[in-house]
Amino acid sequence: MADGPEIDYFHLTKAFGAVAGANLPLHFALAVKRSPLRWLFGLSYEGHANFLHRWLGRLVNVLLYAHAALYLAFFWRTDRMSTRFLEPDVLAGFFAVCVLVRPSESGRAKCRTDGSSCA
Repeated sequence: MADGPEIDYFHLTKAFGAVAGANLPLHFALAVKRSPLRWLFGLSYEGHANFLHRWLGRLVNVLLYAHAALYLAFFWRTDRMSTRFLEPDVLAGFFAVCVLVRPSESGRAKCRTDGSSCA
């Protein structure tokens, strides 16, 4: 049963992406000031809703970065980087991770107080 660790590796990699994707609607719902979630749970935007939005965003980013890193490590280990990396689904995922870096970095406290250093 030589495929056991390989199958577990892919399940873990896909699970990181699936869990992150499943949390995105909640993450975006917490970002809206007049969200039904705020009303439903009695959360204030400046207090708990914003706090939950920031922490859920961090969690989603960590999961998506882990998903991307594990896939890229697999492509590198199996010498598929030059062929598989150039396929549309992989390029779209890589581009999506690159796009997520911008809001993540601009949300840091240093960027919010000194906007010129994060442009």
